[in-house]
Amino acid sequence: MPIQDYRQQGLIRGEQYGVIAVNPEAQQVVLETPSGSVLSINPALCPRKTVYTTQSISVAVGVGEALPGANRLRWTRNNPKAGIRNGQEFVVTGLEADGMATIQDGAGQTGTISLSGNQYIDYAWVSTTYSSQGKTAERVLALLGETTNREAFYVAISRAKRALTLYTTSQADLVRLAQVSRAKENVSDYVPLTQQVINHGQLLQPEQRQPEPIPSIDPRAVGERIGNRVAEQLRAAAGRDMREYAASAPPRRPRPDLGGGFGDVAPALEPELGALGRAIAAYRQRRDLLRCAGDLAGAVAAVNCGVEQLERAAQDRVGLAAAVDRLARAVGGTVGREPQKLDAPEPPKANSREQLLARWEHYSAGLPSASLELRVAQRALRNGHSPKEIALVLVAGSETVRRIYESQGKQQAMKYATHIARMAVEQGAKQPSGVKVSKAQQIELGD
Repeated sequence: MPIQDYRQQGLIRGEQYGVIAVNPEAQQVVLETPSGSVLSINPALCPRKTVYTTQSISVAVGVGEALPGANRLRWTRNNPKAGIRNGQEFVVTGLEADGMATIQDGAGQTGTISLSGNQYIDYAWVSTTYSSQGKTAERVLALLGETTNREAFYVAISRAKRALTLYTTSQADLVRLAQVSRAKENVSDYVPLTQQVINHGQLLQPEQRQPEPIPSIDPRAVGERIGNRVAEQLRAAAGRDMREYAASAPPRRPRPDLGGGFGDVAPALEPELGALGRAIAAYRQRRDLLRCAGDLAGAVAAVNCGVEQLERAAQDRVGLAAAVDRLARAVGGTVGREPQKLDAPEPPKANSREQLLARWEHYSAGLPSASLELRVAQRALRNGHSPKEIALVLVAGSETVRRIYESQGKQQAMKYATHIARMAVEQGAKQPSGVKVSKAQQIELGD
């Protein structure tokens, strides 16, 4: 029977396997499984196993309450699943034709087992000293040999109720072995039993202690003794302080005269206590001032840090404004910078296609078709529009510019509109009443 599973060998823990044949040369053992099949294993690869020899025994069945004539049997192996303990005794009270037997243990509980297969049972005629602990019998026959010790000897002789017979090879050796103990020592073995266990009488009789008498106390006498003791200590301290000063350097403050007894102590200490209270108040005031000074210093440091951050922000803003101005001068116009609120609506887009078409309709109204683009550019120039805006108006509304865009492309159409705007600027510069525009001004048109 394997004690653990050996899957590679095909063995399962707790199963019974019968040996059919042994092959020493191949180191193989042929087994019969519980299902009846044949299995060949290497026993060296299954070290944790138990080997038994089967034998047949006759079992007498008892009938009646006293079960006369029944053989007492006992289990020789534990079986937790079936609730069987090693050494547990039972008798067979019934047997069926198919091998099923009804058994009854010492506690009177009944059950059924199959006697057709192999079972771990034996006759309960004898038992070892260890397994007989807790049992009693009318008559006891004990065989004591070389393995006997004091503990085993005590168990053997204390099982009998009426008669006890001891069997041994040497009476002298038995006496000697019965005096040798093999029990493990324990610390409690060296403590008297009366100190380890509290009996029932000790629990019922609690310890009663007599209250100690309290001596009578006279409050007046105690108060006088305390006052005299304090007065003596104060006079001694005053005399010691007076002796510390030299004759040429008298003390700054006269010491109180404590020679009048304990009743004059409080009036004499009032000036001293007043000076001490003023010193404590001054100390607290200085401490509060120092604490306030520390808080103020921290606030000043925080303000300085904030001022430095504001200065850096102002410098960054000035630099940004200068960069915007340089960009505006490079483009050719002045860009106004007005602060806008975050929630202000977005301003309408300048020079949108609708605005440029509206301007073309306005400036082209009433003009002949000949040199229409140049006449429109001159009107827009007189109204204060820049050359760039005039070119955008031509691109948006001129039919000529649209035909050039369709036939020659976007670049040629832009060049034509820019050329017309420049011609209007040049002709306006020749007229005295015209609007003077610098010739060096560049026109840039975006997509």
